[in-house]
Amino acid sequence: MTDEERHVRRTLNYLIRPALVAAIALTVYGNLAQAQPSVGGWVSHGWAPALYLVLVEILVRRAVGGGWFWPVLVGFVLLALVAGVVSFTSLTHAAVRWGWEPDEAWLFPIIVDLTAVLLTMASMGVGARLRELGPQPEPIPDPSTGGRPAEPGSVRETAKRKRADRAERPPADPVPNASALADRIILEFGTDPNAWPGPKDLAERLGVARSTASVHRRKAADLVAQAA
Repeated sequence: MTDEERHVRRTLNYLIRPALVAAIALTVYGNLAQAQPSVGGWVSHGWAPALYLVLVEILVRRAVGGGWFWPVLVGFVLLALVAGVVSFTSLTHAAVRWGWEPDEAWLFPIIVDLTAVLLTMASMGVGARLRELGPQPEPIPDPSTGGRPAEPGSVRETAKRKRADRAERPPADPVPNASALADRIILEFGTDPNAWPGPKDLAERLGVARSTASVHRRKAADLVAQAA
């Protein structure tokens, strides 16, 4: 872990997350203060802010994959809007009970919710930054630099040039120098294919691979048959 990654993680764990939890806790407390004193009242008023905090963690960690990230993100935004509208009145009344002037109490839920939104964006930005600072692939040795690791850009450019060269290069003859080797087989071993060495011996005498010798042997036999 690099120093920069360690610094970013500390900022997330010891600054952004505690502040976000505090903002959500304040929202929950204000909602519960206005709720009916029953289990149903407390759950109905505190459920949305608590779920908001859980979804923030899920999105920051990118724990959702398989194409479901964006649907979850859209649902998260909708939940945040609904929770903000529902808690606005509760937090406004709570602010009046806590000593705010009635004419200014409406500012309290805006401050709390705006803080939560800003900390949410900061959390997601830090998560993206941590993914950027994650483990990097090992550098690929570049033969053009004497085996020294090449820069990622040069590696990509080299691969791109190789692909372009292969695309522009005409297809190679599947049997290179077939006529020359076939003529050599006929000249050295005669015009009777039955008297020619087998592919293994022929490969050793010609100094080529066994598969190449087999291909050229068949080519030579075709030439003999055509001349007969």
